[in-house]
Amino acid sequence: RQRLEVGALLSGDWLNKAARMKPQTLAGLNANSSLRALGPADALMWGNSSLGALLASNRPGLEVLPSPHALCPDPAICPKSTSPGYYRGGYTTAVHASGTRPTVQLELPPDMRGRGTPSPEIAAIRQVGAALAAFLNEHYAESCNADVHFAPPIANLVR
Repeated sequence: RQRLEVGALLSGDWLNKAARMKPQTLAGLNANSSLRALGPADALMWGNSSLGALLASNRPGLEVLPSPHALCPDPAICPKSTSPGYYRGGYTTAVHASGTRPTVQLELPPDMRGRGTPSPEIAAIRQVGAALAAFLNEHYAESCNADVHFAPPIANLVR
């Protein structure tokens, strides 16, 4: 799949059901989200300052799920989704998430990971870093003023 998936322990089935509701809402899933320490799932998964929204705005044309543009994986429910499959986050996300410690896992599309190329796309790494910094600035009490122009150290790590 050529899309970026934000795994916060909400299954594809849960996202599909929530997107079918009138009004669409994830409110009943707040306790299940690995981002619950930061606020309501609606805002964190589907909102304009959700990680999905920020990732999509940093890379126009990239399908990001979930996001305000693609709420769920089922194309029959969410027409902007290209595949019914969805990675909700794995063992690490589940083990490290708690009521006070938010956790998220990103599943990057092959071209952003460098599959079939000698190394990951540096611009993609910067775009993900910038989206994460913006998400932290929006949803954490402390500001994240990290320098996202870290190409030299990443270039040294990527071989």
